Amino acid sequence: MLVRGWGAFPSDEGERKLDIEPQRAPQSRLRKLGCSLLCGLLILLLFEGAASVVLFMRDASGVRIAAERRHTDHDPELGWVNQPQAHIPDMYGPNKPLSINAQGFRNRSDFQPQVPPGRVRVVCSGDSFTLGYGVGDDDTWVQLLELGLPGVQTVNMGQGGYGVDQAYLWYLREKEWLEHDLHIFATVATDFPRMESTVFAGTGKPRFQLVDGHLLLGNVPVPAPGWLDRQVQPYLGPLHDLRSVQLISRAKARLGTQSSPGTASTSSGADLGIAVFRALADQHRLAGRPWVWLYLPSIQDRDQPIREMHAYLNSAAQQYGWLCVDLVPELDALSEAEAESLFIAEDIAGYRNATGHYSEAGNRWVAARLQEHLLRMPELVELFAR
Repeated sequence: MLVRGWGAFPSDEGERKLDIEPQRAPQSRLRKLGCSLLCGLLILLLFEGAASVVLFMRDASGVRIAAERRHTDHDPELGWVNQPQAHIPDMYGPNKPLSINAQGFRNRSDFQPQVPPGRVRVVCSGDSFTLGYGVGDDDTWVQLLELGLPGVQTVNMGQGGYGVDQAYLWYLREKEWLEHDLHIFATVATDFPRMESTVFAGTGKPRFQLVDGHLLLGNVPVPAPGWLDRQVQPYLGPLHDLRSVQLISRAKARLGTQSSPGTASTSSGADLGIAVFRALADQHRLAGRPWVWLYLPSIQDRDQPIREMHAYLNSAAQQYGWLCVDLVPELDALSEAEAESLFIAEDIAGYRNATGHYSEAGNRWVAARLQEHLLRMPELVELFAR
């Protein structure tokens, strides 16, 4: 009996081994599942990267020059300016001409230094939304404002790609010889971040630094783009769509925010813009001339960070008592269909980045709303009564 009992022991051990193997099976399945998930993730990442490259190649193969390159030249003080007396009959499509006068403004006729008798001259500074990117000469909000206010003469000092800094510097250069009664400084949300860099879309530009509360201008004279820069520049737009480039840009931006206090890199575009407006307000006060800050709504205003910057800028306008026309709330009050009709839905005439600019309807809407605000401002009643 004892021998038989001990002889049965190996059989029991074998049974125990059989019991152990099923307990290891779930771990094996987990490892296999993990490997499968990892392989799937790697395949997805490879596919995502390949798709990004394919889309880049597609965009790069059909890319065309930026619209501004057809009518601008390098400028050592501003980066780029309009070519005097440029005229492109179908700049933005059939019957959508772009005309630049001898002084570099988007106006069909030149201006005398003095304001014509019986007229009120209004200078309008800004970026491509003021220039009228995508519409003909007669359909910019600047020109429509002149048509809606009899006796008013408007000067279009809008330029594609300008930030608040460049629009301000251009105005400083022209204001001494160009007599005017009112200055409207128009901005969109993207004009403020543009102030943080010495380059826009591959082209050099001046840059303000805010040091101890004072504006210091750098990167002037602006280096002229070389031959290679001009060849590469059209491809920068598609290049920025690559995820790897976006990741590097975000990492550089995050590192920039960790710089030591008091350096120029800690100055946000909003802070730089406020400093420019304060300097502008001082100059107008000394000249006894009113000015109005016009905040033009854009598609980017739907983003939460832009909303926060917008509120920050509005609080500064109230603090310093600037005359301000903010059209964002009025755009928010429109239906989705009405709001969408104010913007160009897709790129036109082969130009990149036309999408999101004002359509003809958008320019009419801005001109009508701005006219109403200007006529209601007590500070401007006497001016428009002329």
